Amino acid sequence: MGSASRIRETFLVQKTKVFFIDLAISNKVRHTCEVVGKLYEQGFTITVYTSNSSSKHTLDRMLWTWEQDSFIPHTTKIHFSAMDEPVLITEEENIPVITDALIQFDPLPTEKLSAYKLIIDFAEVYDSTKKIKSRERYKKIRSSGNFELEYLKLGEFLRKQV
Repeated sequence: MGSASRIRETFLVQKTKVFFIDLAISNKVRHTCEVVGKLYEQGFTITVYTSNSSSKHTLDRMLWTWEQDSFIPHTTKIHFSAMDEPVLITEEENIPVITDALIQFDPLPTEKLSAYKLIIDFAEVYDSTKKIKSRERYKKIRSSGNFELEYLKLGEFLRKQV
């Protein structure tokens, strides 16, 4: 390999991977916990973004109880220098990127996504209005050219090595 090729490889920026997960039924809190569990098992640190405190507290409670013999260490407190827990649930839109992955329980603006290695978004196809909004987000993310996208059903994602 020539030196120009090595230099080009060195400066190639890897695109953020975005998984759009098809949710055919309305149980987003449970499905979010399943995705958190999958990423946690694979060693990711995770931010779960929600736009309101009610959803934040619901997710916080559900991560304690969603599986009988399972606990995923998590926090709702932002520590800007380091993560004490591998999972952060927040409603703060302007947080520093301190985790590998972002799960969009509620969507963030596209320009806030590229700092993460991995993004999870949900295509809520069980609801026609949410389905349209999901498609709009998918198109916007795709048209930006900054992301590698993959669309999967929830079961496919849960069986996948990310």
